[in-house]
Amino acid sequence: MNIHLAFARLVPPDADAAPLPQRASLAARALLARLLAVTHGMEELPEIVREAGGRPRFRDAALPSFSLSHSRDCIAVALGGAGPVGLDIELPRPRTHMADMADALYSAPERDWMASGQALERFYLLWCIREAALKAGGHGLAELSRVEVDPVAATLRYPRTPHGQVLAGLHDGCSWALHVPWPARLHWRDAQAAPIGSPPLALRLDCLPAGSGVGQLAADQ
Repeated sequence: MNIHLAFARLVPPDADAAPLPQRASLAARALLARLLAVTHGMEELPEIVREAGGRPRFRDAALPSFSLSHSRDCIAVALGGAGPVGLDIELPRPRTHMADMADALYSAPERDWMASGQALERFYLLWCIREAALKAGGHGLAELSRVEVDPVAATLRYPRTPHGQVLAGLHDGCSWALHVPWPARLHWRDAQAAPIGSPPLALRLDCLPAGSGVGQLAADQ
């Protein structure tokens, strides 16, 4: 399965521009349309509907799956195949209660991993990983604390997330994570949907049912 992942940043707004969240949402859809034009030759963005859990999809079930995310001026779009994908991007910014949030949400191995590097970036990487896994399964943030992440063992356990992998890293100052089904081949793209080189990965996690061992997934795309 081919999966296309594209990144973009919003240009500085005019004085009378729409609010940032609205501009970012529209820009994400525009980037999705460009991806479809480049990869599938589609001239218009098909109709999008939402499932009961809130996950967006094309009304035509024969079209590929996709996932959109934006944070401030950071935009990311993943275009998949038949299987679900889940994507999250966050612009790291200091939080007054970040340590308290980490204590509440993250396990001891995660907090140790945070402390061993750039804590702010790693806090957001772990957050993105959880959101990507939940979005792939069509679930909301209420399930955030149920996702078990072990950065050292490179595993993610959550019984309602599809089997696959979560890839996570930094791009243009933004933390991102993408859940992909397996097998999958990733194609990295820019704001114009043109191919770019693969950005370095901070983590690659096997997604496992709760209580299972590590799966036999290939090491490379």
